[in-house]
Amino acid sequence: MLKIVEQALEEPEGLSRLLRHEFLSELSVAVLLGYQEVSFLAAAEPQRSVASGLPRDPDTLAYAVWCRRTHRSDWESDYRQAVADGRLHAALSVLSSRRLTEDWERVRDALAATVDRLAADLAAARELEDTAPEDAAARYLAAGRELTDPSIKSGLRRCPAAAPAEVSARAHHDAVVITWWESTSTAGHLTYRVSRGGTVIADDTDALVLSDVPPFGVPTSYTVQTLRNGVPGEMAHSGEVVLTPEVLDLAVESTMLSVHGRWRLPSGAVGASVTRVAPSGETAVITTLDGTGFDDTAVVPGVQYRYVVRARYPGRAGEPGDSAGLTVHGECPGDPRQVDDLRADLSGDTVELTWTRQSGTPLVIRVPHDGVAPAPQVLRAADAVVAGRVVAVSDTGRASVPLADLAGQRVLVPVSVSGPLAAIGPATRVAPPLEPVSGLHARRFGPQVVLTWQWPMWATDVRVAWRLDGPPTGPLDPQATAFEISRSAYAGRGARITATLPGEHWFGVSVVDSGRFGPMVTVCSTRLREVRYNVRRAAWWRRGELLVTVHGPEPAPDIAVVAKSGSRPLAPEDGVEVLRLPALGPSEPVRFRVPRHLRRPVFLRAFSLDETVTLVHPAPHLLVVP
Repeated sequence: MLKIVEQALEEPEGLSRLLRHEFLSELSVAVLLGYQEVSFLAAAEPQRSVASGLPRDPDTLAYAVWCRRTHRSDWESDYRQAVADGRLHAALSVLSSRRLTEDWERVRDALAATVDRLAADLAAARELEDTAPEDAAARYLAAGRELTDPSIKSGLRRCPAAAPAEVSARAHHDAVVITWWESTSTAGHLTYRVSRGGTVIADDTDALVLSDVPPFGVPTSYTVQTLRNGVPGEMAHSGEVVLTPEVLDLAVESTMLSVHGRWRLPSGAVGASVTRVAPSGETAVITTLDGTGFDDTAVVPGVQYRYVVRARYPGRAGEPGDSAGLTVHGECPGDPRQVDDLRADLSGDTVELTWTRQSGTPLVIRVPHDGVAPAPQVLRAADAVVAGRVVAVSDTGRASVPLADLAGQRVLVPVSVSGPLAAIGPATRVAPPLEPVSGLHARRFGPQVVLTWQWPMWATDVRVAWRLDGPPTGPLDPQATAFEISRSAYAGRGARITATLPGEHWFGVSVVDSGRFGPMVTVCSTRLREVRYNVRRAAWWRRGELLVTVHGPEPAPDIAVVAKSGSRPLAPEDGVEVLRLPALGPSEPVRFRVPRHLRRPVFLRAFSLDETVTLVHPAPHLLVVP
């Protein structure tokens, strides 16, 4: 401590500064105990205030220390905010207006050097404005990244960015498309401001194309101005463009004596013009009804005219402007003409129809309810229902009809309609592919065979052929017996064939359509040779014995007689064999007994051991031993 005092004595007022620092430190610590403690300590030793060069009034000293410690000066915040905002001059003023520590003095000196450097850069940029404006703008922008100064924006205004080389505006549908070339300037971030008259429609955009919907029918031009970092530069202008949308909901209807047109005017339109063009090229201007329609009575029935409808706009200086125009066709109906070349082709699940188109006359395709087409004729349109129900309407010369809409029918009738009259043309018939039937089965019920199959979609008739000992060679096999059956007859009574002769019966089924035959599908059903037998009781004195007799013109096969308790045997192994007769056995009755251990009732049945022979009993229900 003595050494510190000696050093302070060697400096002018060094001891006074040392005493002041010591006294203020003690007062600052007392702030933690409250204001009364600070006031007490300041008043307790007034000589220390005098020696330290501090105010003699203890209350003034105490209040100054209290405010110093509890209400710090916010100059540091002011400095940092100024630097963050780029206001370097203001930040330097904050540091230059007060005494600073060594650290803060170094900050002040560095900031002063930065301000001087930026000032030199701005001065250099100012000198380049006339000779190299892009370089000058680059220098201003570089300085602006560190410094906020009105002179930077003023300098950028004196170095405006180059305007786009070209600006074009063209009408597209109901809007105007504005396009422009990129500016040749390189310094800074370049964007564009697009204006229509005094209205800004896009600001600070970096796109090179824009669409706008200006007032309809009014000449309009556009201005594109280049912005450099938001600072307006030079501008370029487009030529004038007039947006003239077409009329809306244009529709034409025809009567027997005139053609009527109707539409709606778009916004801004003051009317419309209509031009009629005949097939010969002759044109005529048609008067419009209050600008929203026309009635043309100077037409020849059966002649198709072309009408061009243009929306009309006021334009400029009383010169109206018209839109490009929409084209529609109209024709007063004449006598209908028959369509005599209707063609139908099957494509998957759709029937494709084609014919020679008749201008202005729609063709109605009808399907007769019973498949019988009416004769070609001209009749009232209301009576055209005689041709059947409607499945398609077209005026293009072609139509598509789903198979499901035909509901199995194949006759199509073309009906041309013209006003109150209709012309029925020659019918055409859908020629489907002849597909084979599927799922063919033969079930035998004695001498009768029942055939079942699944019909192809378009099939209406089939030919059934059958013969013995081999499949039919085709639908027209001369060695086969054949008949045809329709789909409706099959649904009503089925397909039944009597085949009494024993052996393999082969049946073939093929789709037939107007003399054409599809692929044949065959199935075989074998009729077995029948041998009859009988079982009866023996004489009364031979109690328990039974007699089996095999009779008939056919030779008997090996026979097994089987007994079963409770139910009728279904196979030779389904029970107990009680008798075996060889093929060349006796023709007289053969005796046998039913074993006593079988529980009654016992059912009997004789089985042929030859697969080509079946045994038949006249009354199987009587083959029971009670």
